[in-house]
Amino acid sequence: MGDENGSLYIAMRYVEGTDLRAVIGTGMEPERAARITAQVGAALDAAHARGLVHRDIKPGNVLISTSSGEEHAYLTDFGLAKEAASREGFTRTGEFVGTIDYVAPEQIEGGGLDARTDVYALGCVLFQMLTGRIPYERDKEVAKMWAHLNEPPPSLLEANPGLPPDLDGVIQRSMARAPGDRYPSAGDLGRAALAASRGATAPLAERSVARGDAAPDATVPAGATTPAGEAPGPTRHAPRRAATREPGRIETEASPTRAASTRAAPPRVSRRAAVAVGAALLVLLAAGAIALALGGGEEKKGPVSAGKVVGGPIQVGSSPTAITVGAGSVWVANLRGGDVSRIAARSAKPAGKPIPVGRQPYGVAVGGGSVWVALFKDAAVRRLDAGSGKPVGRPIEVGRGPTDLAYGAGSVWVANYDDDTVTRIDARTGKVRGAPIRVGDGPTDVAVGEGGVWVVNVEEDTMVRINPQSGRPLGGPIPVGQSPEGVAAGAGSVWITNIKADTLTRVDPRSNQVAGAPIAVGNRPDDVAVGEGGVWVANLDGNTVTRIDPATRRAVGKPIQVGDGPATLAVGAGSVWVGNFKVDTVTRIRP
Repeated sequence: MGDENGSLYIAMRYVEGTDLRAVIGTGMEPERAARITAQVGAALDAAHARGLVHRDIKPGNVLISTSSGEEHAYLTDFGLAKEAASREGFTRTGEFVGTIDYVAPEQIEGGGLDARTDVYALGCVLFQMLTGRIPYERDKEVAKMWAHLNEPPPSLLEANPGLPPDLDGVIQRSMARAPGDRYPSAGDLGRAALAASRGATAPLAERSVARGDAAPDATVPAGATTPAGEAPGPTRHAPRRAATREPGRIETEASPTRAASTRAAPPRVSRRAAVAVGAALLVLLAAGAIALALGGGEEKKGPVSAGKVVGGPIQVGSSPTAITVGAGSVWVANLRGGDVSRIAARSAKPAGKPIPVGRQPYGVAVGGGSVWVALFKDAAVRRLDAGSGKPVGRPIEVGRGPTDLAYGAGSVWVANYDDDTVTRIDARTGKVRGAPIRVGDGPTDVAVGEGGVWVVNVEEDTMVRINPQSGRPLGGPIPVGQSPEGVAAGAGSVWITNIKADTLTRVDPRSNQVAGAPIAVGNRPDDVAVGEGGVWVANLDGNTVTRIDPATRRAVGKPIQVGDGPATLAVGAGSVWVGNFKVDTVTRIRP
């Protein structure tokens, strides 16, 4: 940049080649897509280290050049890059900036942006490179914005079943709704994509290289390291479990169990986001532009509400013990009924008759286009087609007494209570992958997210962390308080219910240690789920659900009264769904 005879100029490097849009086609070879992702990730790391957030990562801003047979990607167009003065997704005049097809939820909401905003967009680009289509194909811009805010990350394997399964975990984590659930740096995303494309294990060290205004406000400090892993979602997360940890009682007394929720649930759409999206709709209808006028009157002050029950109880099968949300439905495992109930998420009405699956369905999860059901008595997992609900293939033999399972990183992880192991199933082939993974005494619940697969062992009061890529435990057992029943991963932490202590324990995934004092909840907390702006706890004997603010770790409002014996809950489709074990119903809570 300079001045020549009174004329200002900018000199830019000439890149001979094309842009990424022209080479994506119907999808790229996985390792090629991963190499481009890694190169763009390295460029973003350099920008983030200088305090810049790009804000407009898309194929049109990636130039592709070939020299001596080597392909190289260049990241361009830093015209929207932001520094300290403006860290929000809108300009001072309220105009949205960015490209809707690749925009992060916090950018739509007008919230603070950092390096992880670009990680989300790069994850969207990787999805497009691998499938040939954008993550959320919708007819209208507002519908796309709504999908980024509310729908789970798209399944890579549903779009292209022939891709390496671990790449799905990379997509799930990079496109997680909550920034804290994503890779801490774009370089980490690139390295994970390369490893997954080659069937290798990603480096265990992850770190944020961002400085200044690109640095996350409350995450890993620059230079710190933390074990790596693949998370679905995610917030994938998996809650569900036996209320007594005495499987013998399950047959005689049918003690409640908890539910598995597999995909990271979308964060609550804040008031500011609601204003933003509403304004966007008006502007789009009027002029086809994306200019959002933020504003509105002062918020009325009053009692803080944790949420409210909407509609009446939804009748399901006998003794609902696990619940999850996915593929447009709410899936409920009914322990005594030996079947799975399906509820249409939009209408909150039963969809067809319960689906017979086997003896004592104890856990349920959705992922990879399938519904997975853990059958305690049969020592097996049943696979259902998520579209039709029909069984797929034969039952998959796992360890003895499977009580829970969760989907993530292209795999289904099954906690076998009687064997003290976890079985890993390839979600694409439906075959067991590797030898059983030894964990602690009495594994009852499993969750995927925050860089790991987390398994709580109720008989020894510990939790074990498994690397979702290698399938090997990371470090030793983590003491997590008395009788850990449920576990969920999300909002930057791992959350464990202690059923005998009436508390919730929080573990920091960066240190693998308990963080802070136990959080008081209701009477006999059995299950936990994260999403919709809260950490939600089902209190089995209190007939309530407690909402915890993940930032303050304090209860929000009063406990919400639900049905008799809430043993399981899951978050998705804009609601919290609670399975009431003693009255065979599901309660729907609107946050």
